[in-house]
Formats: sequence, structure tokens, C-alpha cells
Amino acid sequence: MAEAAVREPRDDAQQVDVPSGPYERWKESEGLPTVKGYHLQDVRTLELTTWRSRGGKGVFIDLEGTDGDADACVYELAPGESSVPIKHLYEETTFILSGRGTTSIWTDPGKKQTIEWQEGAFFAIPPNAWYEHRNLSETEPTRCYLMTTAPKVIRTFDDLDFVFNNSHAFADRFDDGLDYFQESNRQGRGAWRTNYMRDVLAHWPMQDGKRGRGTFNVAMPSCRSLIAQITYGRPPGNYTRIHRHGPGINAVTLVLEGNGYSQMWPDGGTPTRNDFGPGSVFLPPELWWHGHFNVGPGPWTSILVLWGREKPEPGEGGDHIDVEAEDPAMHAEFDAELRRAGVTCEMQEHPYCTQR
Repeated sequence: MAEAAVREPRDDAQQVDVPSGPYERWKESEGLPTVKGYHLQDVRTLELTTWRSRGGKGVFIDLEGTDGDADACVYELAPGESSVPIKHLYEETTFILSGRGTTSIWTDPGKKQTIEWQEGAFFAIPPNAWYEHRNLSETEPTRCYLMTTAPKVIRTFDDLDFVFNNSHAFADRFDDGLDYFQESNRQGRGAWRTNYMRDVLAHWPMQDGKRGRGTFNVAMPSCRSLIAQITYGRPPGNYTRIHRHGPGINAVTLVLEGNGYSQMWPDGGTPTRNDFGPGSVFLPPELWWHGHFNVGPGPWTSILVLWGREKPEPGEGGDHIDVEAEDPAMHAEFDAELRRAGVTCEMQEHPYCTQR
């Protein structure tokens, strides 16, 4: 297996100059800055800039490790403000960080669908459908976190008129059906197939998952190239198995609740610690080892968006490290953090646990 090159992480939320290319030129024309890093401490507090073409304010996010293939944006509307109606070929998912409002989506102006949302809502915008956001509060702004496939689409066609003014309707993605944004498509234990969730945390099931209790998959039919949206969590006193994702996988994590830290490192590199809390966003670059450690008194829950093909099985780039092979110092640091927080370690079967 090829080793990942050792790269030094950037400081949190650095604004950077972007190289010239179709997507970068489009961003520059929109007049918003770009922040970059492996880890952003809290996207709820990022400084935003007026977005003249869309209304409201925003900032682009370009996480290190995606090689520019995945992007995000924090977008805010002032009290009572509405966004400028827009459509585009690229796909977009929206998580509401704060506030309450509505989003109207349509291909036929006579058949608009309008959904109401508040903090914790998660939904997908169908490709090439018109949409408009509105802040319903007259006193508080609303802020959301957008994840899109804009880089690939804009770079592929290199024609903004084609991307933003295309007349094609994706009837298999969005048919103006009145049940399109209904929470009625749950499919069995731990799986949702829906384009809208009113409150992600309200649906978090306490059940055994691949890396801890509470893991469940959210498949959004309108966003097919966003391979998976997975909400998963760890109960207090636990951490994920140390693992890494194979080539072509970008796993962007948005923390919804809980406090802890991540350790990330490439082969031959030194682990870098990044503390996280609600609003944190981070990305382990492909083939970087990483683990996520919950040291808070409550559960840690997050949305994980996987970009690219599905994760390979062990031996094909989706490897993990057995607990017996972990660096003992990693669990010792975890135990020390739990003691400082007054939290009991729930991994007492771990061979290096000191609280047994």
C-alpha cells in the first residue's frame, strides 16, 4: 500500500489565496473569502462576508485533504431576509446550525414545495431545481452549513451558464411530488432514505453500530454522488477504533453535540490532536490514521459525509488498528482526559485501560 505524504496541518480557519481554475475563478467572482484547514473549531462563529449574488452572507470552506474535490459553505440570512432564488447542476445538502425558516423548491413555479426547518434539520436540494431560503425570525439570524459537489461539476464543464442556467429537469431526482420532503421513508433498523429530516438528533437511535452505539445511515436519493451521509456517535468514555479511509475517500465530519478530540497522522508522521465540540468540522485526509475520542459527560454525535466511492474493506485501503497494536500512550492520554473531566472510561476491556 502506498504511503501518504507527510503534510503539516494548517492553523484553524486560515484564509488563503486559491489557485486559478474554473471553480476557483467562480468563487472569486462571488466575492466570498475561503477558509482552509484540516480542522475548523466552530463554523457557527466564522466571520462571514456579504454575498451579493445570493443575498445574505457566507464564507467558502476548502478542507485540506480533499484535493479540492469537496467543498462547503456557511451561509447566513439576517432576520426576515430571503435568499435570491437560484438553481444549479451540482448537488447540495443543508444542515441548519441555528435559527428557523423555510425553503421553497420547484421546477414548475406552479408546484412549489415549501418545507419548514429549525436548528438540527438536514435536507437535500435536488440538482437543477430552483430554491429559495427564508428566515422566519424578525429578531435572530439563521445560519446553515452547505455541502456541495460544485468543484467537480464546475471544473468538468467550465461553463457557468451551463451549470447555473441549464433547462434540463432531473425528473428521476425531483418530480414535484408532494411527499418528496416528507419523513416517511425510513427503511429498517438504523437506515433512512429521505431528502429531509426535521431534527437529526431527535432520530438518533441508541443501538449498536459499526463504530459505536448510535450509528445510522441517511441516504438522500437526490444527492447520488454524495455516497453517504452517516450520523454516528459515541457514548461517554469511548472512542472510535483507529482506522483510515482508502484512496478517493473524503470523510467530512460535522459535530452536532459532545466534546472530545481527534488524533490524525499519516504513515511515518506524528499524531496531531484537534479538540472538537458542537460546530466543529474536520477531515482526515485519505490514508491518514485517525480516531475520535469522546471525553465529555454526554454522547458525541456527528454527521459524516463520505465523498467518492464506498469505503474499501480491510486490505484494500480501509484498514484499522487492533486495540492490542495501539500506541499505549494514546489510551493513557484518553484516560487522563477522562479523569480531568470526571468521566468513567467505558473501555475497561481495552488492554491499556488504567481504570480497570
